[in-house]
Amino acid sequence: MTSTFRHFTVERLADGVWAVLHRLDPPAPDAWAISNAGIVDLGDRTLVFDALMTTAAATELREAAEELTGRPPGVVVYSHAHNDHVWGGSRFPEATVVSSTRARTALLAEGLGEVESYRDAVADRLAFWEAAATSDDPLVRHDAPIFLPYWHGIAATVPTLELRIPDLAFEGRLDIHGRDRRVGLVALERAHSTGDVLLILPDEQVAFCGDLLFVDCHPYLGDGDIEGLRDSLRMLEVSGAERFVPGHGSIGRTAAIQTLERYVREVERTAARTEKAALTIPGPYRAWAAAGFFAENVEFVAGGGRQAEA
Repeated sequence: MTSTFRHFTVERLADGVWAVLHRLDPPAPDAWAISNAGIVDLGDRTLVFDALMTTAAATELREAAEELTGRPPGVVVYSHAHNDHVWGGSRFPEATVVSSTRARTALLAEGLGEVESYRDAVADRLAFWEAAATSDDPLVRHDAPIFLPYWHGIAATVPTLELRIPDLAFEGRLDIHGRDRRVGLVALERAHSTGDVLLILPDEQVAFCGDLLFVDCHPYLGDGDIEGLRDSLRMLEVSGAERFVPGHGSIGRTAAIQTLERYVREVERTAARTEKAALTIPGPYRAWAAAGFFAENVEFVAGGGRQAEA
């Protein structure tokens, strides 16, 4: 069963487990979730995986979780420190916020500066994307329906944004036990970013992947480590899960992991070419959202495929 809200849709995966999916296909001009999330009823507590990018979408997420489970979220897990997954955290004041140790360190070191930089940039970026529908650049026109809502959401969020730093941080593995089910959290050293966390529901064979997985959407590779990402995709393949909720895009099966593995190899092949002036996106990926990331990903891999530690 699927329910549609302003900022996202909610899809039931199992009794007490829901995927929260940003309205990306087709892009909704007034939807500001930007990333995906999850709601899990533990039986005596409600857990939310990822807090979305905007305070408006996070407020709607909190309301949806309370409507579905009968209680406000008591635990919020950040999959990583990127703004589109954590800026909604202030809308869960009664919850314990959990992340990996590395992601918490990154938020403390860089989070407030990032908020200020977005406040400074938002007017110019909004002007750029508002004009993008008539741009001479086909990739810019292709991405306009995605990034215009992104910047509208940021414009509505940053004036009053309060960054919520995690209360609890862990390394390795953390199991959270409720009356009706347990969830397993796994913290990685470096894959899509520093300190990614994935959530596995072993009994339901569901994994919430954060940005370790993108489906029908170009990933952003430039803040991570290519070999670490490759290892994380292998981990997902052998996790026992059958359904995978990505950070962006629709729910996938194992084939979606394999598609992303092929994409990364294609980026590597393109980066290895001597001549890159006339970059073209390979056919299978031309219709994917966020097409502008392909050239950035090639440049990142050509430079070594690993972002330096802060």
